[in-house]
Amino acid sequence: MRRIKVVLPGESTVRRWLNSISYSTGFSPKYMEQLKLKADCMSFKERKCVILLDKMAIKKYIEYNKTLDEVEGFEDLGSLGKSRKPGSHALVVMIRGLYVNWKIPLSYYFTGSGVKGDNMVLIIKECVQKILELGFLPSAIICDQGTQNRRMFSILGGSENEPFTINNLL
Repeated sequence: MRRIKVVLPGESTVRRWLNSISYSTGFSPKYMEQLKLKADCMSFKERKCVILLDKMAIKKYIEYNKTLDEVEGFEDLGSLGKSRKPGSHALVVMIRGLYVNWKIPLSYYFTGSGVKGDNMVLIIKECVQKILELGFLPSAIICDQGTQNRRMFSILGGSENEPFTINNLL
């Protein structure tokens, strides 16, 4: 990168920037305000979206966040609470335009091994409620066929013969 004259900030600069931002698991009120402003500028067709869910493995790492005055790196499911179990997975929820090409991260959660299907239902219901409050119009939930995701869909009324749920989320 240096040979082609691309100048990037150093690691300490990036860490300082990240520490100056107050963000945490679940839904950040200031971030939600910005998303609401974005949705208000979009047409009906542009606001149609799908919800994307994905879980990924992360390194276990415990760190003190001076900005939030708390230790981070433990299991944290936002409004569902925290535990003392070290976080080894992250669940990320995004929304993506159905007819127009845009993608926005909505929230994230840390978990020790994976979010249980019962908790996935609560998280997805909270996400749908927030998405509707922001003015977006969700049409579908897209995720892989992990055990927790299959459990979530069965709780919501989906089956092999009818792999969908209608207005069961609110």
